[in-house]
Amino acid sequence: MERQIQGKQSCEDRLHKKKETELQKEITRLKSVLETEREVNRAVEVHLKERVQMLNSKYKAQESKKDTEVGRIEDERTAIKDRKTKATEE
Repeated sequence: MERQIQGKQSCEDRLHKKKETELQKEITRLKSVLETEREVNRAVEVHLKERVQMLNSKYKAQESKKDTEVGRIEDERTAIKDRKTKATEE
């Protein structure tokens, strides 16, 4: 009877050990997947930060060009008004 109990316990121990090994392999695999995902996430984050900086730089350059052009047009408009005023005064 004792031997049967030990045999049964030994069998259960092997099954539990097998299940534990399988679960440990799954944990290792999932850790690897998680690390890969983190690396990809870091790379994407760096890329997006660089892209945002580039777009902000382009935006500032375009705004500067726009402000310069608006200033030039306003100056031209003022000059035309001044010439028109002088022409009507003469």
